[in-house]
Amino acid sequence: MQKVINTLALISFSVSTGIVVGGYYLYSQKDSFIQSVTENILGEVTQVVEDTIVNSLNTPISIPSTESNSVPGGGGLPSPF
Repeated sequence: MQKVINTLALISFSVSTGIVVGGYYLYSQKDSFIQSVTENILGEVTQVVEDTIVNSLNTPISIPSTESNSVPGGGGLPSPF
């Protein structure tokens, strides 16, 4: 029974040590992680904005005709003119 308890204690110590070492590694590398994520986000946002601008410039602008009713069924208030 004592061997089982000692094994569990050793496993517990190993897990705790791994968590502490992993936390220290993440804390020591946080600046490079933040920089990397910032660069990735800025790259994606820049690409989306460029695509949106290019697509909006390539789409022809349609001007509504003054001959047609802008409201289907002719609803709305009557025009005083």
